[in-house]
Amino acid sequence: MVLLAVSCRYKDLCYDHNHGGILEVGYVWGREAGARNEVRAMNLYVYDVYNSRHQIYSLPGTDGGKVKAMPSLYRVLSWNAETPSILWREEDREEGPFAFTRSSSLTEGLQIPGWSLENENAKSSAMGIMLPPDRLWVGDGSLVSIDRGNRNVLIAPQRITSTITVRINNVHNLKYSGSLGASIGPLPASVRMRDGMAGREMANEVFTLQAKGESTLEGSVECFGHEKGPLTLCVYALLADRSQWTWSTRVEIQETGPHDIYVEINELTLPKPIVNGSGFKPEVDGWQSVCVEIGM
Repeated sequence: MVLLAVSCRYKDLCYDHNHGGILEVGYVWGREAGARNEVRAMNLYVYDVYNSRHQIYSLPGTDGGKVKAMPSLYRVLSWNAETPSILWREEDREEGPFAFTRSSSLTEGLQIPGWSLENENAKSSAMGIMLPPDRLWVGDGSLVSIDRGNRNVLIAPQRITSTITVRINNVHNLKYSGSLGASIGPLPASVRMRDGMAGREMANEVFTLQAKGESTLEGSVECFGHEKGPLTLCVYALLADRSQWTWSTRVEIQETGPHDIYVEINELTLPKPIVNGSGFKPEVDGWQSVCVEIGM
C-alpha cells in the first residue's frame, strides 16, 4: 500500500510537469515586405531529426506564433499557406521537402471554350504539361535544439517562384481571332523549398493571352524558375470561324528582376477565317428596279 501511494504521488507530479518546450517563431520579411499584402497565414514544418518524423502547423498572419515541442533536434522550415496548386513531397529527409504541382492539360490551361485538339499536348511538349504554381515564399529556420523552456527562432522568407510575362507586338488580324492562349517551356516541374534549387523533371506551362489594344497580346504565368538557354513558345488561337490554329517559335528570355522573366516577340500574323467555305466575301451593289411587262 505504501509503495502504491508513493507511485501515485510520483505520477501526479509527472503529469503536472512539462517535459517539453515552446518554439516561438517570428518572421523577418525585409525586402519581401510586399508579401504581407498577399500572405494570410504561414505553414511551419518541424522535422524531428532524432525520431525521423515531421509535424506541420498553421500560423495565422505574417508575424509568427508559438508551438509546443518535446525535447529534440528539429529542422524548421516555413512557407506561405493558402497555395492550393502546390503539393510537396520528401525526397531526402535531410534536405527537406520539394514543392511541385499536379499534371495538367492543354485544354485546362488554355480555357478556350470549344478547344478539342488534345493531341496538341504531344506537339507542344513531349515532357507533358503541369499546372502553374501559386506564388511561394519560403524561409529556412535550419536546425533548432529544443529543451525545457522557450526557444526563439527568426525566419526570413524569400520568394522562390518567378513570373514569366510574354508580350507579342504587331499582331496582324487580331480582330479575326476569338480566344487565345500559349504554352512555354521546358520549365522545372519542382523546386527544393529549403534553398530554391530546381528539380530534375521538366514540363511546359499553359496560360491565356489577352488583347492589349488592337495589335498587342500579353499574358503571364508563375513558374519554379527556369534553366539556361532558350524556351519554346507556342501560341494557340480559336478563329472566328471556329477553326483552331497553332504557331511555335524559340524565344530568348530576359530577366528584369530577381523574380521577373520577360519574353517579347515583335511580330505575329494570325490567319484570316474562312467564311462560307471560301477565302473571300463578295459584295453586291444596290439593286436597280427594272419593270418587265408580262402578257397574260
